[in-house]
Parts: sequence; structure tokens; C-alpha cells
Amino acid sequence: WVEHLPESESTQYQMLYSHGTGVIHVLGILPQSHLNVLSFNVEDGEVTKQV
Repeated sequence: WVEHLPESESTQYQMLYSHGTGVIHVLGILPQSHLNVLSFNVEDGEVTKQV
């Protein structure tokens, strides 16, 4: 599957992480402001959580 990250001119997506549980976490950084963490289901690529 291919899942496009949310488009943003200010957020820089920098890291992928999976710890073998069927979920991939993506870290997005908005410089000098906050972090975004997206979680994707490995089986179908759907976003399961956005923090």
C-alpha cells in the first residue's frame, strides 16, 4: 500500500518507526512549535491515530 502524508508547507516528516505490532509511526516536526505523530495500520495503510 501507499499512503501519502498530509500535505503541509510547515511540517517536516522525518522518521518512520515500527516495533513489529502491525503499526508504523511517522514523526512530523513543525519547527519551534510542535510534533505530529501519525500511526498507520500495516495491513491496509489507513491512518489509525494522529496526535
